[in-house]
Amino acid sequence: MIDSLMALRHKEWEGFAQDIAPLNLSNQLPHNPVVGRWPRYAGGEVPYPHSQYEAKYIFGLKELYQRSQDEKWKERLRDIAEFIVWSQYDENGYNQMLKIKEPRWSFGWPTHNFPWQSGEVYRWKPYEPHHHEDALSVLALIYAYEILGDKKYLERARGWYLKQFPRHGRFPGQWKGNKYFISTYNPQDVPDRNPGVDAVNNVQSLCAMAIASLGFHAQDAMAIDDAIQLLTYLCREQAQDGLWHYCSTEYFRDFGPNYPPLRYEVSYMQGQMWEMVIAIEYLEKAGATNIEHLIAAVKRGEEFLRTHEFEKLVVKNSILEKDDGFIHPQKI
Repeated sequence: MIDSLMALRHKEWEGFAQDIAPLNLSNQLPHNPVVGRWPRYAGGEVPYPHSQYEAKYIFGLKELYQRSQDEKWKERLRDIAEFIVWSQYDENGYNQMLKIKEPRWSFGWPTHNFPWQSGEVYRWKPYEPHHHEDALSVLALIYAYEILGDKKYLERARGWYLKQFPRHGRFPGQWKGNKYFISTYNPQDVPDRNPGVDAVNNVQSLCAMAIASLGFHAQDAMAIDDAIQLLTYLCREQAQDGLWHYCSTEYFRDFGPNYPPLRYEVSYMQGQMWEMVIAIEYLEKAGATNIEHLIAAVKRGEEFLRTHEFEKLVVKNSILEKDDGFIHPQKI
């Protein structure tokens, strides 16, 4: 089941890179990145290079290049990696794409071009980095480093880990003798958020995936341990039947119950398991020990999906099935 889930995800990225991305490129920006709308959000109707779009483009280009060894995919991957570097806030928090500066945002990406209301917790500013979404950009840079060998990509990924990741706190605990900590959905270093531990499960898996891949290539023992602890928290949060809810215990405690429909939760759980598997693969490459509990949790999640017949990728709601923000070949 997990192999087929991973294959479906990779096929999705490959299709995005080959069929959808070429119809949604901007010639107004360096390296012609993907631009798309963000349906259902005020301001999201304006096409924009949302950071995760470029990351998913690289994921697909990687699949296409590794399968075909065609240099055109490699060179396009280089283009988009260069755009990811160019559009990242620098060490001083300056962004040359937007011509704005905010020191707290150094080494993040201007995730969205509109305000983002996160429940009752915090209202994100336009162009503020979302560390968990930017984790996809970090993995994209790691893939670029693996294929192209330019250490610049590794250093940019490290900048995110050292500057953006800590902004979301480190709330520690123990589960069955294993240490864990929580990285919250919203930043902790802003004055206008409601206090509390807004723990969301896929935030942990996204960050763990990025940090494990960085830790392996940078030979960074602290990063490897951080990735293990983030994933250990997910072991604690897994339900008896293998399901992961979208929000977690501390979120319910501090901000009240939040149980979306099962279809919504499963869509995030499938993505979370993809992220967990990638993180575990890098942890194994790094020679990490005491990760058996992480592997066991993925297997329990796999059994939940099999038992409930979620063999295909689930879109979190019907609106996105009708409009995902991109021009598609069949719509031309």
